[in-house]
Amino acid sequence: MGGGAVAEGMQTLAEKNRFKQSFSGSVSPAVLQEMLAGNLSAGISAKTADVCVVFSDIRGFTGISESLSPEAVTSLLTRYFDRMVGSVHRFDGTMDKFMGDGMMVLFGAPRSLANPCESAVRCGFDMVEQLRKLNEEFAAEGLPPVEIGIGINYGKVVVGNIGSTERHNYSAIGDAVNVASRIEGLTKRLGSPIVMTDQVRAELPQGFELIDFGEQALRGHSAMQLWGVKAVAA
Repeated sequence: MGGGAVAEGMQTLAEKNRFKQSFSGSVSPAVLQEMLAGNLSAGISAKTADVCVVFSDIRGFTGISESLSPEAVTSLLTRYFDRMVGSVHRFDGTMDKFMGDGMMVLFGAPRSLANPCESAVRCGFDMVEQLRKLNEEFAAEGLPPVEIGIGINYGKVVVGNIGSTERHNYSAIGDAVNVASRIEGLTKRLGSPIVMTDQVRAELPQGFELIDFGEQALRGHSAMQLWGVKAVAA
């Protein structure tokens, strides 16, 4: 009986390892862990949750891509995403999707966090710092610098395996997602790499140095109070 239990355990472990190898490059580690734990089904499923959504995008990427060969653009993007995804995983975020030179990230789903907004803002600040270091490397190699905009919003969304029965992925939909995307587009005009809503600010602990941008008009949405991030709490 003991030998059978060990053999069964080894078989289960082998199956889990094969599962990890099959999906490690297709889903975020947080999603993979929830799947392995049996907390996330493989089919279509969804629930409502309070999630902090982060959108980031490279400013002026069209100009950068026109000045480089396709191979150089691919290499630059790979190095850039490696740094950005490293920041996401460092603060327990979930990579939702890549959109060209942009990213959508979730904090608080599927893995719950003590303070999703704090984790998201710290991640955004770290992304900016990692990009500063990467731009030093680019400059030494004669490559153009990269600038990014990061929009952060917090609210109720529908999260889960969304799509068709044949093809779906873990994602989030809802107004909170749309707002995060809209405010990312304001970062250049407001002169801040990170812009967040008042809903995010309300969840942050003391010690964060913020920039008050006042009420700002959003395309296709009512105006909202927005904030920039000058420094994170120690």
